[in-house]
Amino acid sequence: MNIHSHLKTFIHNKLLYYQCQTIKGVQLFKTLLLCGKNTPLGIEIPC
Repeated sequence: MNIHSHLKTFIHNKLLYYQCQTIKGVQLFKTLLLCGKNTPLGIEIPC
């Protein structure tokens, strides 16, 4: 494997990782925001 393709794979994996972490962060933020409140569906989100 040459260094260039290795670097590209590495960067791609990092981007996927950060994208995944960001999505998790947003979901966590939304959950905290809605925590204990009724959602539009009428379901109370447990804390």
